[in-house]
Amino acid sequence: MKKFIFGIVLALMLIGTAKADSSESVILEDVVGRRDVVITHPLTGEKIFMHVKPGCGELTKGQSVHVVIKGTLNGNSDVLKIDSLHQCAIDQAEPFTQKLYVRQFTNGNSEILATDESGQDYLIGYGELCQAMPQSREGWIFVLQSDQALTKNDRLFLPDRAGECSIDRLEQPPTTRPKNTPDTTDRQLPSQVTRLKAIVGNKQIYLAWKPAEDDHGISHYLVSYNLNPIKPKEIATQDMPNLTQTKSLRFTVTGLENGQPYYFYVAAVDTGGNRSSDWASAVGTPSDIVTGDYTSPMLNLRIERETPQSFFLRWDRISYASRISYYFEVDGKRALSNTSATTKILQIRKSADRKGKTMTLTVRASGPQGLIKEEKIEFKF
Repeated sequence: MKKFIFGIVLALMLIGTAKADSSESVILEDVVGRRDVVITHPLTGEKIFMHVKPGCGELTKGQSVHVVIKGTLNGNSDVLKIDSLHQCAIDQAEPFTQKLYVRQFTNGNSEILATDESGQDYLIGYGELCQAMPQSREGWIFVLQSDQALTKNDRLFLPDRAGECSIDRLEQPPTTRPKNTPDTTDRQLPSQVTRLKAIVGNKQIYLAWKPAEDDHGISHYLVSYNLNPIKPKEIATQDMPNLTQTKSLRFTVTGLENGQPYYFYVAAVDTGGNRSSDWASAVGTPSDIVTGDYTSPMLNLRIERETPQSFFLRWDRISYASRISYYFEVDGKRALSNTSATTKILQIRKSADRKGKTMTLTVRASGPQGLIKEEKIEFKF
């Protein structure tokens, strides 16, 4: 009987000392890659990065969420909860002290050139357990430091649970940084591209969009397209299909099949290498909109007449075009634009501020199904 009572008392003591489950409200301080998020541990104050499984939808920096901790936050049965419908399992939770931006690989697959959050460059050698490091090329990894300064044997964690290892070799390279290196102090994401339009053409789609905004400036835009709709938030940037980049706000995708729908996606990248958190999307179906005898409709854009004061430019009408747009630029800067269904001639004055500069007129004919023909002409005086 005494042994039985002692067993009950011991069980109650163990239950009393066990850590209870808790649900803590936290803010996502950063989102890295597809499903790595950074928080401050609500109980210990440590910086924690967590990898979560699908189910939470889009995760964004500054978002308020709940972390359901099963005893200890360690990625073992813990849960990230967005609302009553969206929650996902946390399968990794690691304390860290800062992030490193991987910029370049040297010495095969055993050494990286990386920059810490203060802008200090390091050559870092790492062990076999981080052989998946190329998956993090041009991106952030996490480090747990034993001291204020980065040292040998500090712990490295790759995003997306791709591996973890210790630093085997560490040195500081010359301070000169390679050209076109992202500015790691720029952590603000550019805004999302807006008003993306897919204008239909014959075996092509003409894309146009409004510029994104960023505190340091936009470097370029990424353009991707696919035969089927995709979810860009669940795909690494380098894995987006048919990916290309442009500095323009317009892009023409050629070599497409008429009658086949295509799905287009555009995102902005700032001068610090940060990509907008979401991709703008549009769908378009190329079409052979040329009918009858018009096997190749032409505007025949030309200089009709030149006087000492002006140029007179003319173009032909395309019978089934319902809209004509023209854009006049001087050394690449927009000076005039307009849209009309009937205009066929335009007068360009020879003002003093245009002398010696390259002037460009672009004329586009469009119909109900989109772009029919675009022609441009350059001239100067």
